[in-house]
Amino acid sequence: MGDGIFKCMNCSLRLTLQQMGERRQEKVKTKQTKKLEDKAKKKKWAYLRILIPVSLGILIVIVELFLYHRVSRQEVEEFVPSQNPSAFVLIIDQAIRDYAADHNGTVPAHLNDLLGKYLPPERVKRSDLEVLTYLRRSPSSYDLRAKRLTNDPMPPFVFTDKGVEMGGQFR
Repeated sequence: MGDGIFKCMNCSLRLTLQQMGERRQEKVKTKQTKKLEDKAKKKKWAYLRILIPVSLGILIVIVELFLYHRVSRQEVEEFVPSQNPSAFVLIIDQAIRDYAADHNGTVPAHLNDLLGKYLPPERVKRSDLEVLTYLRRSPSSYDLRAKRLTNDPMPPFVFTDKGVEMGGQFR
Protein backbone atom coordinates (compact mmCIF):
# COMPACT_ATOMS: atom_id res chain seq x y z
CA MET A 1 0.00 0.00 0.00
CA GLY A 2 2.91 2.23 0.55
CA ASP A 3 3.51 2.16 -3.10
CA GLY A 4 -0.03 3.41 -3.90
CA ILE A 5 0.26 6.35 -1.56
CA PHE A 6 3.57 7.26 -3.12
CA LYS A 7 2.03 7.08 -6.54
CA CYS A 8 -0.89 9.24 -5.45
CA MET A 9 1.47 11.75 -3.93
CA ASN A 10 3.46 11.70 -7.10
CA CYS A 11 0.27 12.24 -9.10
CA SER A 12 -0.80 14.99 -6.72
CA LEU A 13 2.53 16.65 -6.98
CA ARG A 14 2.50 16.37 -10.75
CA LEU A 15 -1.09 17.68 -10.88
CA THR A 16 -0.17 20.57 -8.58
CA LEU A 17 2.89 21.41 -10.68
CA GLN A 18 0.82 21.20 -13.83
CA GLN A 19 -1.80 23.54 -12.38
CA MET A 20 0.92 25.92 -11.27
CA GLY A 21 2.35 25.86 -14.78
CA GLU A 22 -1.05 26.58 -16.26
CA ARG A 23 -1.56 29.49 -13.84
CA ARG A 24 1.86 30.82 -14.76
CA GLN A 25 0.98 30.64 -18.48
CA GLU A 26 -2.33 32.39 -17.79
CA LYS A 27 -0.50 35.15 -15.90
CA VAL A 28 1.99 35.53 -18.76
CA LYS A 29 -0.87 35.70 -21.29
CA THR A 30 -2.72 38.20 -19.09
CA LYS A 31 0.42 40.35 -18.83
CA GLN A 32 0.93 40.19 -22.61
CA THR A 33 -2.71 41.11 -23.23
CA LYS A 34 -2.43 43.95 -20.72
CA LYS A 35 0.76 45.20 -22.43
CA LEU A 36 -0.93 45.09 -25.84
CA GLU A 37 -3.97 46.98 -24.47
CA ASP A 38 -1.70 49.58 -22.85
CA LYS A 39 0.23 49.93 -26.11
CA ALA A 40 -3.04 50.40 -28.03
CA LYS A 41 -4.20 53.04 -25.51
CA LYS A 42 -0.89 54.89 -25.79
CA LYS A 43 -1.13 54.77 -29.58
CA LYS A 44 -4.71 56.05 -29.43
CA TRP A 45 -3.67 58.93 -27.16
CA ALA A 46 -0.74 59.70 -29.44
CA TYR A 47 -3.15 60.06 -32.36
CA LEU A 48 -5.49 62.18 -30.25
CA ARG A 49 -2.60 64.41 -29.17
CA ILE A 50 -1.99 65.12 -32.86
CA LEU A 51 -5.62 65.11 -34.03
CA ILE A 52 -6.96 67.54 -31.40
CA PRO A 53 -4.52 70.42 -32.13
CA VAL A 54 -4.84 69.91 -35.90
CA SER A 55 -8.65 69.92 -35.66
CA LEU A 56 -8.55 72.99 -33.46
CA GLY A 57 -6.25 74.74 -35.95
CA ILE A 58 -8.55 73.90 -38.85
CA LEU A 59 -11.53 75.17 -36.87
CA ILE A 60 -9.74 78.44 -36.11
CA VAL A 61 -8.84 78.87 -39.80
CA ILE A 62 -12.45 78.27 -40.85
CA VAL A 63 -13.76 80.78 -38.30
CA GLU A 64 -11.13 83.34 -39.35
CA LEU A 65 -12.03 82.90 -43.04
CA PHE A 66 -15.71 83.24 -42.25
CA LEU A 67 -15.15 86.39 -40.24
CA TYR A 68 -12.74 87.82 -42.83
CA HIS A 69 -15.16 87.33 -45.69
CA ARG A 70 -18.09 88.57 -43.68
CA VAL A 71 -16.24 91.75 -42.71
CA SER A 72 -14.49 92.36 -46.03
CA ARG A 73 -17.56 91.78 -48.17
CA GLN A 74 -18.82 95.21 -49.05
CA GLU A 75 -22.45 95.85 -49.47
CA VAL A 76 -23.11 96.84 -53.05
CA GLU A 77 -25.55 99.65 -53.38
CA GLU A 78 -28.23 98.99 -55.97
CA PHE A 79 -28.09 101.34 -58.94
CA VAL A 80 -31.28 103.40 -59.23
CA PRO A 81 -31.40 105.09 -62.66
CA SER A 82 -33.68 107.92 -61.59
CA GLN A 83 -31.23 108.94 -58.83
CA ASN A 84 -28.23 109.17 -61.16
CA PRO A 85 -29.35 110.12 -64.68
CA SER A 86 -25.82 111.09 -65.78
CA ALA A 87 -24.56 107.55 -65.26
CA PHE A 88 -27.78 106.06 -66.58
CA VAL A 89 -27.46 107.96 -69.88
CA LEU A 90 -24.11 106.19 -70.46
CA ILE A 91 -25.80 102.81 -70.10
CA ILE A 92 -28.62 103.81 -72.45
CA ASP A 93 -26.18 105.19 -75.03
CA GLN A 94 -24.34 101.86 -75.10
CA ALA A 95 -27.66 100.01 -75.46
CA ILE A 96 -28.58 102.26 -78.44
CA ARG A 97 -25.21 101.52 -80.06
CA ASP A 98 -25.67 97.76 -79.48
CA TYR A 99 -29.17 97.98 -80.98
CA ALA A 100 -27.84 99.85 -84.05
CA ALA A 101 -25.06 97.27 -84.50
CA ASP A 102 -27.68 94.49 -84.56
CA HIS A 103 -30.00 96.43 -86.93
CA ASN A 104 -27.60 97.49 -89.69
CA GLY A 105 -26.98 100.96 -88.23
CA THR A 106 -30.63 101.82 -87.58
CA VAL A 107 -31.22 103.31 -84.13
CA PRO A 108 -34.41 102.51 -82.19
CA ALA A 109 -37.50 104.64 -82.72
CA HIS A 110 -38.14 104.80 -78.95
CA LEU A 111 -36.08 103.95 -75.86
CA ASN A 112 -38.72 101.38 -74.92
CA ASP A 113 -37.50 99.32 -77.91
CA LEU A 114 -34.31 98.66 -75.90
CA LEU A 115 -36.09 96.96 -73.01
CA GLY A 116 -35.56 93.23 -73.01
CA LYS A 117 -32.49 92.30 -75.05
CA TYR A 118 -30.46 95.50 -74.58
CA LEU A 119 -31.68 96.60 -71.14
CA PRO A 120 -32.63 93.97 -68.56
CA PRO A 121 -36.31 94.54 -67.66
CA GLU A 122 -35.71 93.46 -64.03
CA ARG A 123 -33.23 96.35 -63.58
CA VAL A 124 -34.52 99.05 -65.97
CA LYS A 125 -38.23 99.90 -66.03
CA ARG A 126 -40.14 102.07 -68.49
CA SER A 127 -40.51 104.69 -65.77
CA ASP A 128 -36.68 104.85 -65.44
CA LEU A 129 -36.44 106.00 -69.05
CA GLU A 130 -38.45 109.13 -68.19
CA VAL A 131 -35.33 110.86 -66.80
CA LEU A 132 -33.93 110.94 -70.37
CA THR A 133 -34.75 112.86 -73.50
CA TYR A 134 -34.34 110.83 -76.72
CA LEU A 135 -34.80 112.20 -80.21
CA ARG A 136 -34.35 110.06 -83.32
CA ARG A 137 -33.34 112.56 -86.01
CA SER A 138 -33.05 109.98 -88.80
CA PRO A 139 -32.87 106.16 -89.04
CA SER A 140 -29.18 106.32 -88.15
CA SER A 141 -28.83 109.43 -85.95
CA TYR A 142 -30.12 110.42 -82.53
CA ASP A 143 -29.75 112.83 -79.62
CA LEU A 144 -29.82 111.48 -76.08
CA ARG A 145 -29.53 113.61 -72.96
CA ALA A 146 -30.40 113.45 -69.29
CA LYS A 147 -33.11 115.77 -68.09
CA ARG A 148 -31.36 118.30 -65.87
CA LEU A 149 -31.89 117.80 -62.15
CA THR A 150 -30.86 120.31 -59.50
CA ASN A 151 -28.70 117.87 -57.53
CA ASP A 152 -26.87 116.46 -60.58
CA PRO A 153 -23.18 117.52 -60.44
CA MET A 154 -22.44 116.59 -64.07
CA PRO A 155 -22.45 119.33 -66.74
CA PRO A 156 -25.07 118.92 -69.46
CA PHE A 157 -24.01 116.76 -72.39
CA VAL A 158 -25.69 115.18 -75.39
CA PHE A 159 -24.97 111.74 -76.82
CA THR A 160 -25.33 111.47 -80.54
CA ASP A 161 -24.47 108.96 -83.20
CA LYS A 162 -21.24 110.97 -83.76
CA GLY A 163 -20.13 110.94 -80.11
CA VAL A 164 -20.59 113.04 -76.99
CA GLU A 165 -21.32 116.73 -77.36
CA MET A 166 -20.53 119.10 -74.47
CA GLY A 167 -21.16 122.81 -74.85
CA GLY A 168 -21.73 122.52 -78.60
CA GLN A 169 -18.44 120.64 -79.21
CA PHE A 170 -17.89 116.92 -79.79
CA ARG A 171 -15.48 115.18 -77.48
